[in-house]
Amino acid sequence: MEFNHRMKQGLFFGIIAGIVLAIGTYGLTGHPGCFLLIPVTAVMGLAPQMLQTREED
Repeated sequence: MEFNHRMKQGLFFGIIAGIVLAIGTYGLTGHPGCFLLIPVTAVMGLAPQMLQTREED
């Protein structure tokens, strides 16, 4: 699979959102498992870009 510009952008913003959410929830709960939100939100940012067809580019 080849990553195009939109996929990289979705992944980047997903990572940024995951870091913000992980730090916020860790600050509230103190549980280190909150850092699992980083890869989850990264995949959530990437997924819509992977579902688009080639004709929509």
